Amino acid sequence: MIFLDTETCGFHGMPVLLQYAINNGKIYLHEIWRTSIGDTLDIIEAFCKHPDGIVGFNLTFDWFHINKLYNVFRLCPRHWIPEDYIEEIACLEKQARDGVCVLPQKACDLFLHARKGVYQSTLDRKDIRIRRVPKELAQPLANEMNKRIQFNKLYFARRKEQLDNPWQVFDSIDRNKVNDPDFRDIVLKFSPSSGLKALAVDALGVNEDELLKFTDIAVHPKFNPEEIGSAPYAEAIGMPGRWCRTWPDVIQYHIDHWAYSTNGRLYAEKDIVYTRQLYEFFGRPESGDDDSELACHIAAARWKGFAVDIDKIKALRLKAIELSEIAPKSPGRVKDYIWPDLSEDEKLATQGSTGKVVLEEIKTWKLDNGDPHPAAIKAKLVLDARKAKKEIEIFDKIIQAGRLHASFKVIGTLSGRMSGADGLNPQAIKSTKEVRGAFPLAFEDEVLCGGDFESFEVCIAVAVYNDKKLEADLNSYGACPDCIGKDKSKCKGCNGTGQAKRKLHGLFGEVLYKMTYDEIVASKGNKEKDFYTDSKRGVFSQLYGGDYNTLMVKLGLDETTAKDAAERWGHRYPGIKKAQQTILNALQSMKQPGGIGTKVEWHDPADYVESLLGFKRYYTLENKICKVLFDLAESPPKQWTNLRIVVRRRDRDQSVAGAVRSAVFGAAFGIQSANVRSGTNHVIQSTGSSICKRTQRKLLELQPKGIHEWKVRCMNIHDELMVATKKDYLDPIEKSVRETVESFRPIIPMISIDWSKTLKSWADK
Repeated sequence: MIFLDTETCGFHGMPVLLQYAINNGKIYLHEIWRTSIGDTLDIIEAFCKHPDGIVGFNLTFDWFHINKLYNVFRLCPRHWIPEDYIEEIACLEKQARDGVCVLPQKACDLFLHARKGVYQSTLDRKDIRIRRVPKELAQPLANEMNKRIQFNKLYFARRKEQLDNPWQVFDSIDRNKVNDPDFRDIVLKFSPSSGLKALAVDALGVNEDELLKFTDIAVHPKFNPEEIGSAPYAEAIGMPGRWCRTWPDVIQYHIDHWAYSTNGRLYAEKDIVYTRQLYEFFGRPESGDDDSELACHIAAARWKGFAVDIDKIKALRLKAIELSEIAPKSPGRVKDYIWPDLSEDEKLATQGSTGKVVLEEIKTWKLDNGDPHPAAIKAKLVLDARKAKKEIEIFDKIIQAGRLHASFKVIGTLSGRMSGADGLNPQAIKSTKEVRGAFPLAFEDEVLCGGDFESFEVCIAVAVYNDKKLEADLNSYGACPDCIGKDKSKCKGCNGTGQAKRKLHGLFGEVLYKMTYDEIVASKGNKEKDFYTDSKRGVFSQLYGGDYNTLMVKLGLDETTAKDAAERWGHRYPGIKKAQQTILNALQSMKQPGGIGTKVEWHDPADYVESLLGFKRYYTLENKICKVLFDLAESPPKQWTNLRIVVRRRDRDQSVAGAVRSAVFGAAFGIQSANVRSGTNHVIQSTGSSICKRTQRKLLELQPKGIHEWKVRCMNIHDELMVATKKDYLDPIEKSVRETVESFRPIIPMISIDWSKTLKSWADK
């Protein structure tokens, strides 16, 4: 088994030092630029041949650099000492993207392993905020919270300055950006780290005072290279003879540093020491798990990239520029643009915000005669302009790179889903045919195949909720929504029959609008009232545990209509309500049996929620904070209750201690509500993520291990999978996909995937 790590010139430049050890043997510090290219190639080839594979920490980083290094160096004479040929090597970097695929026999990524267990809580998370605390007790409340709850330092390890008191007092700013001088917010800002050194301290008991940190030994910041994660090669920024401070200009400083810095070399050696010790700490995890294998493939595929049609991208960019200029985008200018069309009551309803949620709501407003509200028209233009601005940024990055260097975090969220990384999120690329038509993905010597799971989240929800009526209704037939306004003889959704299996949003529309399914479908695309699309917007909120309040916000319904729809939906499909209630019961730590305003009771909540395939979402940290908040609200310090100060909080007068109790309870209930929402999401989204990952991983078994020509290169975007491959691999790929999907049928009976072997671009799937 090979334990490995790398030290690099920047995040996306060239590696400089390669640290490794075989099993418990000697730790080697291989100086890449002061050793012959042939020696480095031999070492990497040995890594790839080792039958026990590799163990690393964050392999999407290190294995990307291994792929880059091997492919660049293989274009050079084996006898070269790279330090003497920096300019020549830099000139080969861009070409080297079209090299080979470099993969180990199997892999174990301890970084990802940690994120599946107790260290899952070190993933990024939102701040926790106790809002509108009377200023007289703001600092005492922060002090009390700091005294009552002790946090693992991992949660704040990325802060420049470690704080002994993580709960801090901030001004209380409302949506109008107005500071209320009588109140403060108490905020817990997380800056978690799940890095190797942080885990060495926490898991292995390494003395933090004796630990060498990267900031202690790093090359001086002035020698950090200019670089772009979405275009990870020097010529994306500079050119031969004028490298513009990219890695060729500064790598010599890094070469010298890792060769001569005693502490730097000790730091590099400790990387392997800690990796081996963590491997033992975690009980020697078995290599070859889906996430670790995907980490290596994603790293290799990122270096190769995917093909794009640059001319089409440039044309799309020009259109996006025109669209971005149709309306203002900054908050101040948007307010000046829209507010003149609002009444005083309408201005009050927006609370002064020009954020996306508010503008999406304004966009739905209509006048009494049914015409769009003037502000609704402007709100849509602003939203379109803002989206166009984001699109321009993505197009610029792709044009600069010349291809799509898709990068992902394999476990990027608490549900285990992937997320985009390294400056360009492929998941954010617009899904219209016009945009995706500019992404052939496969290069000239390849073909593209792919597909997506059909009604994926709905199929999983049916399995999670085990509601037989819902399953039966979704297997019955009604009007085909894909035929509306089109020639049904060419419709793939119904094969020209005009009838297709019913959609969940159509069923929800029956309940919401008290219309027939076919009437709901027939309204699709109607400019005056599209019941079908509105139903789609509403049903997923209910699927993921939303209540009538969510319907009011999403669809602009009045309270009576929203309550009625939610109740009838629960009555029609009791399995949904029962399953969601089970999650609520598990995570609801605070209950008020007597209703709102009555005594709050504490019930110990579940520590985690588990997906259908066993991925656990832990709530240990949130539950701990909730309990402290509950105890403090139930029994505040006497010196607080003895204060004879009255404040007006929200819409009523309260004692200063009572106002603090309200604020603390509000924060606790807010955390609890977020737990319930994410728990309801988890059982569906995490299950889907595991299925997509497994399908992708099984496809990767068709790509030969070791060092070979690219055969199968995958990109997974939520519930769709695109594969650039060789023509003779199309049948084996389809067979693998079908078999993998079929293997999940006992758990998810309705699962299916729409797979195509002949795609011209990403738009054709």
